[in-house]
Amino acid sequence: MTSKLAALVVDLSELDEDGNIPITETARRVRDGLDIEVGTKAFFRDFPGEHEKLLDAIEGIPRCPQDGRGVTGCRVRNEGP
Repeated sequence: MTSKLAALVVDLSELDEDGNIPITETARRVRDGLDIEVGTKAFFRDFPGEHEKLLDAIEGIPRCPQDGRGVTGCRVRNEGP
């Protein structure tokens, strides 16, 4: 979230003599700051590894015997560990 907001920051040196910034520059910054595609791609790229780390960190809940995933996957399919 912080990186998204950073795209919207305007340094005083970027303003013209009247204290304005061109609307095209403002529109570009808003578009770049609110672009969720980059974050969405990163999430789906990183999620499997992070999920695996979480499953490894959880103690006392058995893995699903069918696929080795967390017990939640078994419960959704009504398969018991």
